[in-house]
Order: sequence, then C-alpha cells, then structure tokens
Amino acid sequence: EVKIENLLAKELSAQIAPDREVIVSYVELPPNTTLPRHWHPGEEFYYVIDGDLTVTAVSAEGNAEVETLGAGDVHFLPVGLSHSAQAGESGARIFVVAAIPR
Repeated sequence: EVKIENLLAKELSAQIAPDREVIVSYVELPPNTTLPRHWHPGEEFYYVIDGDLTVTAVSAEGNAEVETLGAGDVHFLPVGLSHSAQAGESGARIFVVAAIPR
C-alpha cells in the first residue's frame, strides 16, 4: 500500500505567489508499485531518499520521456505534465515538495 504523509502545508506570501501554497510530503512506494498516469495542478519537486523510481512523463504532443531515479536524485515535474511512476524491486521513499493553487 502506498503511504503518503503530508508533513507541511503553508500558504505562500501574497507578495511572492498569491493564491499558492506549498505542500511537503513523505511518500513510500512498496516494491514494484506503479502509480497510474496522472497530472498535478502545480510544480512538483521530488527527492529520492532511498530505493529507485522510474518516472515516465508524456508531453502534450504525446512524446514520452523516461527517467530512472535513485537515492539522492532530485526531479522536477512542471505543472500539468502527464506522468506515471514505478518503484523498483526495493520500493522507494521520497520527499515531495509541491507548489499548488490554494
């Protein structure tokens, strides 16, 4: 079972980013877990604590880009980009920082 724990949710300053908040989450993916293709309404940054994760991002034109991440890797997903993710044989533990609309 996928574990998601939101550690912090904080509105950003109206002077810097009105109507946006940052959410910091801890995510655990069991071995060989696949998250189906989806998208997010804001930018997301991932830091892989341990394990490995394969992210497949699909552009609006339908072009797929695959990136395999391991412990210590950081990844960025722009707003609205369709993507899926699959944990490897050892699963994955990830910190996610998302800047999304409130």
